[in-house]
Amino acid sequence: MSHDQGYGSGAPAWGQQPTTPTTPTAGQAAPSQPAYPAPSSYPAPSSHPAPSGYSAQPGYQSQPGYSAQPGYTTQPGYQPQPGYYGQPAPRKTPAIAVVGLVFAFLVPPVGLILSLIAIGRAKRAGSGKGLAVGGIVVGTLLTLVGVALIPVIMNATKDIVGARGAFVNMQDSLVDGDCTAFMDSTTPRFREQLGVPTCDDFQFMIDEAAASPVGFGNVPVVAVEVSGDTAIVSTLERTDWADGGNPAPEPFDYTVVKQDGEWLVDWVEFGD
Repeated sequence: MSHDQGYGSGAPAWGQQPTTPTTPTAGQAAPSQPAYPAPSSYPAPSSHPAPSGYSAQPGYQSQPGYSAQPGYTTQPGYQPQPGYYGQPAPRKTPAIAVVGLVFAFLVPPVGLILSLIAIGRAKRAGSGKGLAVGGIVVGTLLTLVGVALIPVIMNATKDIVGARGAFVNMQDSLVDGDCTAFMDSTTPRFREQLGVPTCDDFQFMIDEAAASPVGFGNVPVVAVEVSGDTAIVSTLERTDWADGGNPAPEPFDYTVVKQDGEWLVDWVEFGD
């Protein structure tokens, strides 16, 4: 091979790096590029044979008629559960709202407190607010009425205790034969009714009662009714004029009056 063979033909000599082609100047032809053969197409991969001894699982087969559903539909008769798919869940009334309203009538202060607690829970639950408000209104009104009636109830109770106490003191004075206690627990009108205006007369009555079949004793009080400064104390008493020697109790009504803040026995209506 001559020195000039292949030189300048565009192909680099063995072991040499190809040179970067330069831009031809005017009037100079562009160097020709070496023609590289196009890569041959790669052969398609051959199918690999199945391993020896492998076979499909017995009984396995594709599901007949299976295909993707064109659109999702619910099963016949299916109903959406409450709270799903836009259907609102039912609101449950708090039990404390109902209890508060009931107690507002029975025990107003307790019902008022329970209803105040229930109003917050009813707002969170979205139900029962009307019951809670009703319990608050009823509980408040009845509590105020009860507070206003407390002095009246206390005075009435005090009068009942005072009227009954005056009768009990009079009876104890007869049992004990204490003239001073008898005078302190009765009015002159009552003493004149019994015919014992003085302590001598009182002692004579005590001695006469001791000799009778029925003497003075503890008398049960069955009722006390107070109206202003007057009270009626009802009793059941045995009398010495009962028939058959077995005295039966008869009703007595004692009128007790308040004088200067003290209750005194003023009159007696004997049994029929």
